[in-house]
Amino acid sequence: MSGTDVKVTVPMLYLLLTLVQGKSHGYAMGQEVARRSHDRVRLGPASLYWSVNKLREADLIREVDGPRDEGGRGRPRRYYEATPDGLRVLRDEMAVLEDVILFARDVALPDPE
Repeated sequence: MSGTDVKVTVPMLYLLLTLVQGKSHGYAMGQEVARRSHDRVRLGPASLYWSVNKLREADLIREVDGPRDEGGRGRPRRYYEATPDGLRVLRDEMAVLEDVILFARDVALPDPE
């Protein structure tokens, strides 16, 4: 599957954006998404790893080596980074969102009744 074949969701965009800042593991990515979205997007374990797996299958992110010392906390965490295709898809999606924001600013949105 290529990056152009996947429907990129808002949580996936947030996950890709977290990886622009550097490699990270899933739990930290989920925490960053919640923080950056002001808790509007909260990913539980199932939705977080579903999104991570979809991004991996589409070659938008890849697993990379993480720190060697995990403090003896059981299994080592899996770390991820954005791929070049992931960055391209992210740029394309951000351009679409910018167009949506420009359109939204031009529309007089009525108050809900």
